[in-house]
Amino acid sequence: RAAEPRLPLESARETLKRARIAWDAGDVVGALSLARQAVTAGGGAEAHVLVGTLLLKENQRAEARHELDEALRLDPTNRTASKLLELAQERGTP
Repeated sequence: RAAEPRLPLESARETLKRARIAWDAGDVVGALSLARQAVTAGGGAEAHVLVGTLLLKENQRAEARHELDEALRLDPTNRTASKLLELAQERGTP
């Protein structure tokens, strides 16, 4: 059986949109799951920033820093990732 093809970028965008809707509804765990799916689907820096943001909300700073570092690797000019990474580092290590 052949490996499943990677989801197209539009699917990553749609998954990211659903993750934001879940977060807005207060479902951080569900939003985090969807945001991680968006990362896997090729959602790029934007998806990594959302995962990092949600991990910060869950007080998982080390994982958040990893996601935000990856977002900055993909998009070195991402100001949101830079600011959140600074915040994650200010809070110290868990």
